[in-house]
Amino acid sequence: MISLESLDLSYNQLRDEILVTLAMLDCLAYLNLSYNNLRGRIPTNPHFYTLHPDGTAYIGNRYLCGSVDGMNCSKIVPSTNETTENIYDQENVLFIGVIFSSFVTGISGVFLLLYLIDDNWRNRYWRAVDRIVLKIVNSKP
Repeated sequence: MISLESLDLSYNQLRDEILVTLAMLDCLAYLNLSYNNLRGRIPTNPHFYTLHPDGTAYIGNRYLCGSVDGMNCSKIVPSTNETTENIYDQENVLFIGVIFSSFVTGISGVFLLLYLIDDNWRNRYWRAVDRIVLKIVNSKP
């Protein structure tokens, strides 16, 4: 598929956005996506604009931003790709928050057990912590 030179998908009732992966086909010399139900923005890739600089490859897609007979680009809502990326970012923040809170809960449980079990364990633990802190403080850069 990387060496694809010609692609005519006109009159296929395609819907939604033009795939960004089409813009990565550097060998593509001819592309026709006219008369479909495409919407969103035409991918911004210098090679993509050289295929049909006059916009004839996108005629008949009235909800496609940037085509000859399409919508005005300033009034278009964010693409589903951008929305999906925002959702992934939110999920990543939530994931990191859950991992961090789990870590804090686990460490708190260890401290609580040390205090509840025995004075001897508690004293050994804090002596070990003091030794580590002294090694860090006394180390020379």
